Amino acid sequence: MKSIKFAENYQMARILAIDYGRKRVGIAVTDELQITSNGLTTVNAKEALGFITDYCKKEQVEIIVVGDPRQMDNSLSESARYIEPFLGTLKKHCRIYPSTEWTKDLPQSWLFKP
Repeated sequence: MKSIKFAENYQMARILAIDYGRKRVGIAVTDELQITSNGLTTVNAKEALGFITDYCKKEQVEIIVVGDPRQMDNSLSESARYIEPFLGTLKKHCRIYPSTEWTKDLPQSWLFKP
């Protein structure tokens, strides 16, 4: 059987996904080929920015996706008010691109470039 050889230095960057909560923050990440994703960890909300910053220094991250919780009628959920200060801090560390693609029953997200 012939093996497939990839370019030696070819590496894609990961996508980091954040589910921000008032007390805890869930963090998931894709593999380097962006084919699969797995939960990485859950951290205390006060430690989330430091963890994300450190992770982005250790691993090559292309995009950070932060969930924007919405009700079924597309109004902001109660937890959205806790995300705004976090987004403001994250914006200082990353370039921000708001995602405009969403459906009525799926939450909108914010995309960041580390």
